[in-house]
Amino acid sequence: MTGNSSIGDGTVVAHRNGLTGIASFGVNNLNPFRVEATCNWWDAKNGPGPVGPGSGDKVRPNVTFAPWLKSSNLRSSCKGSGNGDEGDDNDQGATGDYASFRGM
Repeated sequence: MTGNSSIGDGTVVAHRNGLTGIASFGVNNLNPFRVEATCNWWDAKNGPGPVGPGSGDKVRPNVTFAPWLKSSNLRSSCKGSGNGDEGDDNDQGATGDYASFRGM
Protein backbone atom coordinates (compact mmCIF):
# COMPACT_ATOMS: atom_id res chain seq x y z
CA MET A 1 0.00 0.00 0.00
CA THR A 2 1.23 3.50 -0.73
CA GLY A 3 0.21 6.96 0.39
CA ASN A 4 -0.55 7.53 4.06
CA SER A 5 0.42 4.05 5.13
CA SER A 6 3.18 2.62 7.28
CA ILE A 7 4.39 -0.71 8.54
CA GLY A 8 6.18 -1.13 11.84
CA ASP A 9 6.27 -3.60 14.71
CA GLY A 10 3.97 -5.98 12.80
CA THR A 11 1.27 -3.33 12.41
CA VAL A 12 0.02 -1.91 9.13
CA VAL A 13 -1.51 1.57 9.34
CA ALA A 14 -3.40 3.28 6.51
CA HIS A 15 -5.14 6.63 7.11
CA ARG A 16 -6.71 9.18 4.76
CA ASN A 17 -6.79 7.08 1.61
CA GLY A 18 -9.53 7.04 -1.01
CA LEU A 19 -10.61 3.44 -1.62
CA THR A 20 -13.09 3.63 -4.48
CA GLY A 21 -14.53 1.17 -6.99
CA ILE A 22 -12.33 -1.74 -5.91
CA ALA A 23 -14.14 -4.95 -6.87
CA SER A 24 -12.31 -7.29 -4.50
CA PHE A 25 -11.34 -5.59 -1.20
CA GLY A 26 -10.32 -2.06 -0.27
CA VAL A 27 -8.32 -3.58 2.59
CA ASN A 28 -7.72 -7.32 2.43
CA ASN A 29 -5.94 -8.52 5.57
CA LEU A 30 -5.05 -12.22 5.47
CA ASN A 31 -2.59 -12.01 8.38
CA PRO A 32 -3.19 -12.66 12.09
CA PHE A 33 -2.37 -9.06 13.10
CA ARG A 34 -4.82 -6.17 12.79
CA VAL A 35 -4.62 -3.52 10.11
CA GLU A 36 -5.50 -0.02 11.30
CA ALA A 37 -7.41 1.56 8.42
CA THR A 38 -9.33 4.35 10.15
CA CYS A 39 -10.17 7.75 8.63
CA ASN A 40 -10.34 6.45 5.05
CA TRP A 41 -12.96 7.09 2.37
CA TRP A 42 -14.63 3.79 1.44
CA ASP A 43 -16.64 5.14 -1.52
CA ALA A 44 -19.78 5.34 0.63
CA LYS A 45 -20.88 7.69 3.40
CA ASN A 46 -22.03 4.71 5.48
CA GLY A 47 -18.56 3.09 5.40
CA PRO A 48 -17.17 -0.22 4.22
CA GLY A 49 -18.89 -3.60 3.92
CA PRO A 50 -19.47 -6.56 4.18
CA VAL A 51 -17.72 -6.85 7.56
CA GLY A 52 -18.46 -3.16 8.07
CA PRO A 53 -22.00 -1.77 8.24
CA GLY A 54 -21.92 0.09 4.94
CA SER A 55 -22.21 -0.31 1.20
CA GLY A 56 -18.69 0.92 0.37
CA ASP A 57 -15.60 -0.97 -0.70
CA LYS A 58 -15.12 -4.20 1.23
CA VAL A 59 -12.93 -5.02 4.20
CA ARG A 60 -12.06 -8.39 5.72
CA PRO A 61 -12.06 -9.27 9.42
CA ASN A 62 -9.08 -8.07 11.44
CA VAL A 63 -9.30 -4.54 9.96
CA THR A 64 -10.10 -1.56 12.20
CA PHE A 65 -12.09 0.77 9.91
CA ALA A 66 -14.07 3.05 12.27
CA PRO A 67 -14.17 5.96 12.29
CA TRP A 68 -14.19 6.53 8.53
CA LEU A 69 -14.40 9.64 6.36
CA LYS A 70 -17.94 10.56 5.35
CA SER A 71 -16.87 12.22 2.08
CA SER A 72 -14.21 11.80 -0.57
CA ASN A 73 -12.41 14.89 0.78
CA LEU A 74 -9.38 13.19 2.33
CA ARG A 75 -8.68 16.29 4.42
CA SER A 76 -12.09 16.22 6.13
CA SER A 77 -12.54 15.25 9.76
CA CYS A 78 -13.75 11.84 10.81
CA LYS A 79 -13.76 12.61 14.54
CA GLY A 80 -17.19 12.70 16.09
CA SER A 81 -18.89 11.72 12.85
CA GLY A 82 -21.17 9.24 14.59
CA ASN A 83 -19.84 6.24 12.69
CA GLY A 84 -18.99 3.94 15.54
CA ASP A 85 -15.95 5.59 17.10
CA GLU A 86 -15.55 9.03 18.59
CA GLY A 87 -11.82 8.55 19.13
CA ASP A 88 -8.67 9.87 17.49
CA ASP A 89 -9.15 11.92 14.33
CA ASN A 90 -5.80 10.82 12.86
CA ASP A 91 -5.15 14.38 11.75
CA GLN A 92 -1.41 13.96 11.99
CA GLY A 93 -0.04 14.43 8.50
CA ALA A 94 -3.31 15.92 7.27
CA THR A 95 -1.38 18.40 5.16
CA GLY A 96 0.73 15.70 3.47
CA ASP A 97 0.19 13.51 0.46
CA TYR A 98 -2.97 11.48 -0.05
CA ALA A 99 -3.53 8.29 -1.96
CA SER A 100 -6.57 7.20 -3.90
CA PHE A 101 -7.03 3.62 -5.00
CA ARG A 102 -9.52 3.02 -7.78
CA GLY A 103 -10.81 -0.30 -9.04
CA MET A 104 -10.74 -1.43 -12.61
